[in-house]
Amino acid sequence: MPIIHRLKTMLATKAVQSMDFERFVPKVVEGSGSAGRVGSIAKDLGMRRPIIVTDEILVQLGVLDPVVESLRREGLQFTLYDKVLPDPTVNVVMEGVKAYIEGNCDGIIAFGGGSSIDTAKVVGAYIANPKPIKEYAGAFKVKKKIPPLIAIPTTAGTGSETTFGAVVTDVEEETKFIIGDIRLMPKFAILDPELLVSLPKGMTAATGMDAMTHAVESFIGTFSTKKSREWSERSVKRLFKYLLRCYENGEDIEARGEVLKASFEAGVALCMGGLTYVHPIAHSLGGKFHTP
Repeated sequence: MPIIHRLKTMLATKAVQSMDFERFVPKVVEGSGSAGRVGSIAKDLGMRRPIIVTDEILVQLGVLDPVVESLRREGLQFTLYDKVLPDPTVNVVMEGVKAYIEGNCDGIIAFGGGSSIDTAKVVGAYIANPKPIKEYAGAFKVKKKIPPLIAIPTTAGTGSETTFGAVVTDVEEETKFIIGDIRLMPKFAILDPELLVSLPKGMTAATGMDAMTHAVESFIGTFSTKKSREWSERSVKRLFKYLLRCYENGEDIEARGEVLKASFEAGVALCMGGLTYVHPIAHSLGGKFHTP
């Protein structure tokens, strides 16, 4: 390893390990039916016209209904942007930005898997500091506070509801790039196991193993610390105990809730401990061949 690269790695490691990351972790609202509290939470954050960033399938299946009902109960008007696709592209993000501006919105509610939450984060980044999306790529290039963001995951795996990163696909260059900035962190993460009961077995298994990968990679990652390893261990133990139960019975509310917690814990761990080569390789393959 060249000396300069080694020195940069040592400095980066020291900087990340010295960061008190836990103070940035979103406030958690959890439990069966907790999505129904989003209206009051949004109101407390000062939202009056939030945008909901999600995908068409969740809307069509009625999974979004508790969120819509909660917002209406609190008297909040909202804009619905439901055009998110897997591996969100720059165009998907910019369509979301257009919807936010046209709706005169003042906050963001991300509802869905990692693609919806990542899209919402980057929409927020553009609203805060407009520039070409690729110019956010890398670390700490958002630079300004984004509108208040609430994340409600409908899968248990990406941990995007508690990370400061977002992944965007560049279709022309067939690559994925990562945007990392502490300003992308959601204010609240709502972990409602009822939203996951209809998740198919295959998706339950795949997203659960995504969480497991985050936990294991962060445990052995370059920036790993005693504190980050504690988060990793809690996540792994929870996944070993409850993921198979979710797979075998999707309506097991306790197991669904525990796997949601495990995904959240793994997300915290990866922010603190970093990742290894698994995710960079996956991003390279995903950008080129559109694999998950």
